[in-house]
Amino acid sequence: MTEIATRTETGLSVAKVMTTALAPYRIIEGWPRLDLINDTPERKLTWVDSNGELTVLRTTTDKAKRWELNCQAYALQGAMPDMPEIIAAHKVVDHAIKTLPTYRERKMLAGMLLDGLGIKAEEASATYAEALAWTLEHVAPGEEERHRRTADCIDHIPAPAIAAAIDWLWRNHAETYGRPPPIHLVLEKCTKFRAELCRVRHRIADYGHAHKRLGQLITATNGDIPDVADDADVPF
Repeated sequence: MTEIATRTETGLSVAKVMTTALAPYRIIEGWPRLDLINDTPERKLTWVDSNGELTVLRTTTDKAKRWELNCQAYALQGAMPDMPEIIAAHKVVDHAIKTLPTYRERKMLAGMLLDGLGIKAEEASATYAEALAWTLEHVAPGEEERHRRTADCIDHIPAPAIAAAIDWLWRNHAETYGRPPPIHLVLEKCTKFRAELCRVRHRIADYGHAHKRLGQLITATNGDIPDVADDADVPF
C-alpha cells in the first residue's frame, strides 16, 4: 500500500480491511430464503391484519387444518436461525449503518481505492484522497434512496458501503491513464451500496418478524391435535 493508505498507522492488510468492512453484507449468507412478498407458505403463515393479528388463525377454524398449520409453522421456524442469532445480526448491521467512519478511516479507504487502481502516490493523489474522505461525511440520497426515503435514513456513507464501492471500482472501472475515478462516480456507487446495506437490515428484520409470528402460530395451535378414533389403525 502507498503512503496515502497509511498502512503503518493501521497495521492492517488490504484483505483484512476489506473482509472486515464487507462482513455486514454477508451476515445472512447461508440463511434459508424467506419470501414475504409472493404467495409463499411463509407469507400465508405470518401475514397479519391491521390489528397485528395473524390472519391465518382468524380464517382457519377446523381443528385438523389448524394442526397442519402448526406443523408447517414448526418446520419453517426450525429451518430459520434462532432468534438470538437474528437479533445479533440485526445489531451488527444496524451499528454499521449508523456509525460514521472517522476522517482517518475514510482517508485510508480512499487510499486503498487508489492503490488497487494502480494510481501512483503523489501530491495530487493525496489531495484526491483527502477530498473524497471529506465528501463521504455528507452524501445526498441516491435515486433509489429518494424513492424509499424513511425517517432513519442517514447522510453519511457507512464503512461497508465505501468498501463495497471500492470493490466494484477495482473490478469494473476502466483504464483512466493514471487518473483516479471522478469523485461523483465514487459517491454514486457508495449511495447504491448504502441502500443495499439498508436492505440487508430490512431483510434481517423480516426474519425476526417471521420467526416471532411463527412462534405465536405454534403456541396458538399447540392444542389442536386431531382426535384419533378408538379403532384407528395406529401402532401405538
